[in-house]
Amino acid sequence: MKAEELRKSILQLAIQGKLVKQDLNDVPASVLLERIKFEKEKLIKEGKIKKDKTDSHIFKGEDGSYYEKIGKTSKCIDDEIPFELPSNWVFVKFKSLFNVGTGVNFKKDFAGKIEKENSVRILRGGNIRPLNYYFFDNDIFLDAKYVKSEELMRENDLITPSVSSLENIGKIAFVDKDYSNVAVGGFVFIWRPYFNLSKFMLYALSSPFFVQQLKGVTKKSGQAFYNCGKERLLELYVPLPPLEEQKRIVAKIEELMPLIDEYEMYETLDSELDKTLEDKLSKSILQYAIQGKLVKQDPNDEPASVLLERIKLEKEKLIKEGKIKKNKTDSHIFKGEDGSYYEKIGKTTRCIDDIIPFELQPGWMWTRLGCLINVVGGTSYNKSDILKEGIRILRGGNIQSNHILLFDDDVFLPDQYLSPEKTLKKNDIVIVGSTGSKNVIGKPGFFFADDDNIQIGAFLRIIRPFLDEISPFLNLIFSSEFYREYVRTMVQGTNIYNVSASHINNFLVPIPPLEEQKRIVSKANKIIFALSKTNL
Repeated sequence: MKAEELRKSILQLAIQGKLVKQDLNDVPASVLLERIKFEKEKLIKEGKIKKDKTDSHIFKGEDGSYYEKIGKTSKCIDDEIPFELPSNWVFVKFKSLFNVGTGVNFKKDFAGKIEKENSVRILRGGNIRPLNYYFFDNDIFLDAKYVKSEELMRENDLITPSVSSLENIGKIAFVDKDYSNVAVGGFVFIWRPYFNLSKFMLYALSSPFFVQQLKGVTKKSGQAFYNCGKERLLELYVPLPPLEEQKRIVAKIEELMPLIDEYEMYETLDSELDKTLEDKLSKSILQYAIQGKLVKQDPNDEPASVLLERIKLEKEKLIKEGKIKKNKTDSHIFKGEDGSYYEKIGKTTRCIDDIIPFELQPGWMWTRLGCLINVVGGTSYNKSDILKEGIRILRGGNIQSNHILLFDDDVFLPDQYLSPEKTLKKNDIVIVGSTGSKNVIGKPGFFFADDDNIQIGAFLRIIRPFLDEISPFLNLIFSSEFYREYVRTMVQGTNIYNVSASHINNFLVPIPPLEEQKRIVSKANKIIFALSKTNL
């Protein structure tokens, strides 16, 4: 069980009377409820709160059913009662325990970011975390003259967002002391108890049972926010134990919570370690793969030099057909009799030992990526031409974890933008060629099926192999830290980073024999898949 699940389970047991033993000598909750009612009536007489004509009394009848009495009318509420309580507990409505107020409403012009004399710190929803609240450097401050005394936070208050995202509805904090200079904003509830129950109530109202009730009466307000209506809140059910049992429950929870926090810390560390270890192992596997250390070499394999000749023929064929342009800087890399590496471009040959990243296995060859692939730029378009259907245009966000994903909000263009060259084909590799993020630049995605309706946007590049058979091994290279490090070295810019066609074409890559490529890809994929499914 996860720490968060364990935490919720303990709170649920607590409010059902299953966390500590009941003591029949405890003064029952019905007597406590009378004391709370007395305190409430006292506040009404003092004019501090208004009388509620809908105050109710919930009791169990002689027939074993639950009833609610409002005024002189009683009704059976068995269908509303969520679970059975211990004999000396009672169910009450939220309004019987708390006065509900909201914080300070103010104009933004009156607020500041600097604490001044006679100013009040205003806490907002973001200051509230489960069971606690925090002060932040970007808190706002308001002149004390705009803040009423009842809006200041008091000891035993509970504070919770009243208007927030649905995720944050139900985050409740306990106020541990009186404040003369801290209040809450207008989108935060102050739940002020009529009697000192708050420490128990903090846990009871943070339980899955109550949070589910709270979210159930929360209504959407605008596009992003939800509003927990006060009137609906007041009618929610709360289980109330005897006061002495409340103290035992609080003591047990506060004994267990630090242990759960510690468990969560180790759980997080373990998860981070797993992720880090998986990432490191995957990177190591890929590095081994492209260095020829993942599988055994077979001297019977046709050497990579033969494969490169096949690729060269395919490239020359595409040039003759006018599908790609001839590259005058095409090179041939070979190992001389002296053991050094040389690169021949046209009639010029030079030693390149200083740029060779590592020694290759027998039968392997170094080559420039431009000898293996064609680089295709993306489609530029006018925003006014965007449609809801048509030619789908991929952008950087479509590339996720080496995959290409399609989204409902993708850009679509009319047929006039159709370009067979820019249309994605099976075995294409798509990379981010221009972006403002150095972490994103060069990010690859692999395309595994033909689609005559998908093109790339202007900030992407297509890496299209001349020979489909080498695509799986190129995928490993583009997934590796070897490629990422090359991109990090090559990209330039202060606000915008770019990977140019020349950067891609000049990338020095190792090429094994084709049969060895197949063995490497098969083994690498099996290991990486196994790592992703294993809790290390």
